[in-house]
Amino acid sequence: FLASAHTFDPFLGDICTAWVAHCVLCMAPRAVARQALGFCLRRSRATHVCSTPTLWAGLEAEGVAPADLPCLRVVALGG
Repeated sequence: FLASAHTFDPFLGDICTAWVAHCVLCMAPRAVARQALGFCLRRSRATHVCSTPTLWAGLEAEGVAPADLPCLRVVALGG
């Protein structure tokens, strides 16, 4: 799941890396990702997520715990 904004410098690299690895790349509108990142990750059954630390910190406000994201294996934070 790519939660980084399209204006974020590494965004294009994140997309190309996913495509080269033959991954399925899931994204959501920024407003949705900001309000419900946990829902997006669960719904997409994301195994990897690229996000900014600020957006990732919003999971706590949503009440999402690591156990709530059983498919998630890798978290990449930057920005």
